[in-house]
Amino acid sequence: MEKKMIGIFSDIDGTMLGDEASLHELNVNLKKARDKIILVYASGRSFTECISAINDGGLIVPDAFIACTGAEIYINDKGVYNQDAGWEEIINTAGWDAEKIREALSTFVFLEPQAVTGKYKVSYRVPEALMEQAENLVKKELTSRNLNAKVIASHGIFIDVLPENCDKGAAAEYSAEKFFIDKNNAVVAGDSGNDADMFARFEHGIIVGNARVEMLSALVDTAHYRAKSNYASGVLEGLRHYFPAIFGGNP
Repeated sequence: MEKKMIGIFSDIDGTMLGDEASLHELNVNLKKARDKIILVYASGRSFTECISAINDGGLIVPDAFIACTGAEIYINDKGVYNQDAGWEEIINTAGWDAEKIREALSTFVFLEPQAVTGKYKVSYRVPEALMEQAENLVKKELTSRNLNAKVIASHGIFIDVLPENCDKGAAAEYSAEKFFIDKNNAVVAGDSGNDADMFARFEHGIIVGNARVEMLSALVDTAHYRAKSNYASGVLEGLRHYFPAIFGGNP
């Protein structure tokens, strides 16, 4: 596979999407540098919903999608996205059982089950005022039943339950290796709690200006770049900080 200079692993909602004018400016710059970058979108969305972000949201076509908060990876092969079987093999741990997890959490009335997005992700919507309490109760219940899983809260209202070795960060790291991207030449970008794992695994990270408190709290002691600008403008600001030779330096 042809080597590219850098890898960009970015969340979609609240990071790339959120302001049309700033997305347009970012897209112009990404297209100019397209032969130098591997572009991967990492989202809590399902694969189908990720595709809609291109068709309806205006995102440019990426080299890969990390979907379902890291539970699925799809690689672009000449315009056709194929699910990466190797990643599924890695996260398909013996302790993962989606039906047992749903059963264990079925008595919590504050958890509103979300549409099924894949065999390795169980999702719930939670009243924002109850999020901290809900997250702690979910973790405690799963632990008491010896159900191996990772619990990720995001956007103040969502709780995702995934295999214990699965998150956006692990999937991004796997994807970087697959595309032969040195981690020193890679950058991640995000705004919410389900992005924090990417920042834990990569030295270069862009925290957009509109980042949620949940992520800022998780990254309080990190040296990642804190953009002043929101949404896609913040992503571009960070790219100019880390890769001035490609994106023209800070404006």
